Amino acid sequence: MSKLKRKNNNFHIRYRQYIKNSIDHNTKNNIINAAKQDVEYDKRLRKHLPEYENTNQTMIGSYLFTLLYQARNDSENYMSNRLNMLKSIHSFVEENRAWYDLWKTFTILESNLHKNNFFPDRQLSSEIHDAIRLYMKYPKWIVGLKSNETAFIDTPNFYVTSKLLNFLEGNKSVGRKKSIEQQIIQFQTMEILTYHVYSYGLYSESTLDLLPSNGLKYKDINNYNLPRKIAEYEAFSDLINNKRQYTMNPSGVVIDCFNCGDIDQITLVEKEGYLLWKVRFSKDGYLMNHKGDLVEDHRGAEFSGYFTPQLIPRSTLSEHIDYLDFEMKIYEFILECYAEIVCGSDAINSQIDRDMLNVGAMKMKEDNEELDGRLGLRFITRNTYKKVRDSSSNKKDYENEVNKYYVSGHIRKLPENHNPSKEATISALEYGVELPNGYTFVKPYESGEEKLRTRLVKTI
Repeated sequence: MSKLKRKNNNFHIRYRQYIKNSIDHNTKNNIINAAKQDVEYDKRLRKHLPEYENTNQTMIGSYLFTLLYQARNDSENYMSNRLNMLKSIHSFVEENRAWYDLWKTFTILESNLHKNNFFPDRQLSSEIHDAIRLYMKYPKWIVGLKSNETAFIDTPNFYVTSKLLNFLEGNKSVGRKKSIEQQIIQFQTMEILTYHVYSYGLYSESTLDLLPSNGLKYKDINNYNLPRKIAEYEAFSDLINNKRQYTMNPSGVVIDCFNCGDIDQITLVEKEGYLLWKVRFSKDGYLMNHKGDLVEDHRGAEFSGYFTPQLIPRSTLSEHIDYLDFEMKIYEFILECYAEIVCGSDAINSQIDRDMLNVGAMKMKEDNEELDGRLGLRFITRNTYKKVRDSSSNKKDYENEVNKYYVSGHIRKLPENHNPSKEATISALEYGVELPNGYTFVKPYESGEEKLRTRLVKTI
């Protein structure tokens, strides 16, 4: 047997031992945390018994509830039986092709808890996470669903490498610089895998591009220049819930951002009532190369997440409480952009004082004087964006390609004694145009493409 083969075999043995130790730690930690809970926890525990949609979900829900109950009320059985229970969950999911049902079980539990003003306990995600990683072939992980039955397995952007395992085992010093690098890989591995546990049912081959292709630089997060804040998160969620008028293009929308600090682009896609999003920043991100080293990604850092149908946010940073303020500011801006599409600017402007320019006429550049320091947004259907991206090699090409798909918005003189319609006046304001007397506004539109808004939502 060659030295290389012995070395590789040794790593996999050590890796399996690391997984075992980590799961043992979670078992003990879940018991400790459950014992610390008060009577409110027991009320929350009873909310983990909702009505499910089918037998698969009911069976998975029963396994999960048993684990939650035992950690709190029967720790001895929990300690001795947890591994077998996790194996039973994984075996049941595999044998019944129930990957979708595993994700759906979590979302039903989450929704039921939110309805009763509770949040899912961290133990719930640890049970699903450990059930998956016990039997997932290294370094693969579930990132989405090919169908409602088959898991989409891929190598995540961050995972446990031989260098990271050396660092975690602490067998030898790796130096201060390498130590910081390995800590970043460790945290980003934990965050991306945990996020997948919550979200993999929302991703498929058509939406995998909404997952981040790199990681955030933690040391830069507090220095990110973010857009102005005009309202609290609750103000936007209330606005969307109460003033929603339109549905969004089913393929999704890409928003190019101008004068929005370090936010360069936002992608939005709706799926099963959830709003998936990805934010791309102008600042560099991190990549893990084939050697397991951390390198800069000059394409720009990316940050992904979703809003539940109740507009509860979750992201790849949700487990990292150090950056809550950063998260909330991003969430607020995403909801403002979403409200532009499903509510319209007029609905926002009537409730929130703001200064924003919609660059839907597609003639704007970042150095264009018309922006005059104002925040600007350019909305593109995701199908159009993909065509433009695939035929562009740089930013200038991108701008030229974008313009091919649009007919610019413009004002048009009306016959004498005619006035613009209310809709035209509102549309003009949405695009930053104040109509002179005797003129109407012709909205910009995409030639041959679906509209950003697909239909009017009936209000009762």
